[in-house]
Amino acid sequence: MTEVNTEGGRMDTIRKGSHALFKGKEFRLVSLGNRILEIISNDPEDMKNGFTKYMEGVYSKPVEKSDLTETFTIIPWAKYKGLSFPVGGMNEKIISIITTVPLRNVEHHLF
Repeated sequence: MTEVNTEGGRMDTIRKGSHALFKGKEFRLVSLGNRILEIISNDPEDMKNGFTKYMEGVYSKPVEKSDLTETFTIIPWAKYKGLSFPVGGMNEKIISIITTVPLRNVEHHLF
């Protein structure tokens, strides 16, 4: 999950990036290189299952690939004016989309 901040205020955390299923629960997945994997949680209860505190509100646990039931990547998308864009973040009122084309030109741009 990624937290995005904008001038309009704090954006909510959204599910995005690499994830894994470990013992029936979904976690963020981080590759530290050299075949070292860690799963990340924001639930202090996971410390009962071998997670250690990384920083306030964040807990991590090194795992082997064979410990994971499934790995997958989440890329959230939104439709705007009939076109699909990756989502950067969202809150109660707005969704932040990512594009390299100024939105005022989106109707005239051929994809």
